[in-house]
Amino acid sequence: MTWKDTLIKILEGNNLWINTVFLLLAILGILATIITFFKNKKTKSCVFNKATFNLIDDNISSINKLNVKFDNNEIKNLSISYVAIWNNGNDIINKNDFATLEPLKLVVSNNNIIYDCKIYFINNKVNNFSTDFINNEIKINFDYFANNEGIIVQVYHSGRKNKDIKINGIIKGVGTIKQGGFEKDKFKNKGFDIMFGWLFNIFGRIIPNKKLKTSILTIILILPYLITFPITFILLITDSFGNYFNKVPKEYKFENINTAANNS
Repeated sequence: MTWKDTLIKILEGNNLWINTVFLLLAILGILATIITFFKNKKTKSCVFNKATFNLIDDNISSINKLNVKFDNNEIKNLSISYVAIWNNGNDIINKNDFATLEPLKLVVSNNNIIYDCKIYFINNKVNNFSTDFINNEIKINFDYFANNEGIIVQVYHSGRKNKDIKINGIIKGVGTIKQGGFEKDKFKNKGFDIMFGWLFNIFGRIIPNKKLKTSILTIILILPYLITFPITFILLITDSFGNYFNKVPKEYKFENINTAANNS
């Protein structure tokens, strides 16, 4: 007896819906176990968000008889960036968790210059955040910070775009810090493309073939739903949990900053 004959025997007759229900219950049980495991697993995750606003550009600084200076040095472009850094995991991040040679710091690219910086926001003073501005870099010091605790640093620099300000730092055993927020579309679009592409391919090949036995056609019509339903369900759960655990907290979204942003 082949595996096809076995599958037909299991699914045909009155056992079809009973076995379908038990199959779905088994899948949901496995899914619940996976969710519980990841929810209780201790993770260190340091993420960031940033927004850059251009204050002075070449058009303004080129006006005759208008000189813009910082510390007696003429500047042609001036931008302000708000950089939020916070703990997105469920484990405390201590100062010793960052590699000695790759501490948490802010830098600028393309030979830009940092003019000044200050701490704009701290949601827990016990974290003991502070900054050291040395050699065109801003090192961020702290004792520790727990889930959703963090800092926003205000940086004045010569860059023009959001990408001109960078956040460096490597957590031991974790890696570099990432942009905050959940990239749900990347997962959902890929999952639905695979599912529906496979379904259309199956139906397009099988249904026109009238020589197939009814039992086999029934299995072919039902199996895609048995497979795609749990996949769809897992994607929706992943989306929900991802948005809940990886969303950008309100205090780090810069919603209260009333300036036109240059995020290109």
